[in-house]
Amino acid sequence: MKQGSPKAQHPIIQAQANQNCLSMVHAPRRLTNATPILSDGYAGIEMDTQSLERLRRFHLRTVPTMGGPEAAEFYQSHALKMACSAPYVMHLVQAITSLHDRHFSGQPNKRQIAAESYHLSRAAAQFNRKLSEPLAPADRDAVRAAGGLIGWIVFCSIDAKQASEAWPLAPSKPSDLEWIRMNDAKALLWGITDPMRADSMFSIMSTEYAAGMHKTSSTDIDIPPAFSRLYGLDDHESESGPYAVAVRALVALLPVECDRQNYVTFFLFQGHMQPAFRDLLAQRDARALLLLAYWYAKICQSVWWLERRATLECQAICLYLERYHDGDTEIQELLHYPRMRCGMLAEDGPQYKTGVAADGHGTTYLMYP
Repeated sequence: MKQGSPKAQHPIIQAQANQNCLSMVHAPRRLTNATPILSDGYAGIEMDTQSLERLRRFHLRTVPTMGGPEAAEFYQSHALKMACSAPYVMHLVQAITSLHDRHFSGQPNKRQIAAESYHLSRAAAQFNRKLSEPLAPADRDAVRAAGGLIGWIVFCSIDAKQASEAWPLAPSKPSDLEWIRMNDAKALLWGITDPMRADSMFSIMSTEYAAGMHKTSSTDIDIPPAFSRLYGLDDHESESGPYAVAVRALVALLPVECDRQNYVTFFLFQGHMQPAFRDLLAQRDARALLLLAYWYAKICQSVWWLERRATLECQAICLYLERYHDGDTEIQELLHYPRMRCGMLAEDGPQYKTGVAADGHGTTYLMYP
């Protein structure tokens, strides 16, 4: 590279050169004020002052919210290594940190939105190129990291400012339920990256992942009669219906409070949304919507990147069911709990004390924390 070329003034940090990347983050900027570039030989990202500050915020503030205790400890130890594993991963880190910044600011910021759009577009172009070629073993962890970050970004990115603008109340658009479709893409990435293999940086989380899957395996859970009647689960033949798996997974979660320590277990509920059930959601089927509202109600007060979508779409589902299925008394009675959890009812109000007991009569909803 010639000294007179613009890039000659910028130190190049090779992706996966972890020690160099760590020094780029922690060392003070040299007197030349040269902006380092993280590069993988195909693409790069300039790590200017704002980018470095976002990376620090990602490491110190965002990372602890990205999993349960074991996962959070892992990410805290490996966050910078993960971020520096490829330019497209760094772009995604910049985008999710900007989203976290906006969560704290509480209002849209044009500069933050512009930064998110830029980093997401660059990440998409670079990531798609990577996936269009045979995947080298050294790239597997970076691809797995990108898939996880994209999943978080898609879930916490919602344009609606109020329930009337959120699915399913809002007019249909291609991005509806995109976060569910992302599960299929993440499953494909899981298959080609095998993050539980021995030499993967993610293998340390195999215990937490297995524990979460075990907790949501709920074939032996007794379903409350109100749910059994509504979803037609009164006999063994009904176990093959489109609601059965999702109902059992949800009922297993109802007695447990969702918080930052265990929310990963709740998030794995997505894996129990079988294709037939997801089709019903896309059709705005009332019973499928009610199950989703209950899940949203459980997770809407747990962690920042779940809260906004869970709250707004839970409210939107409740309003949709009240508007278009007001004659279905079973659904209307079961709506009390999600309405309370998403802020539509006061927890100390009279509606909170009225629910559907195991025998179908009124009782408290305290059985559903």
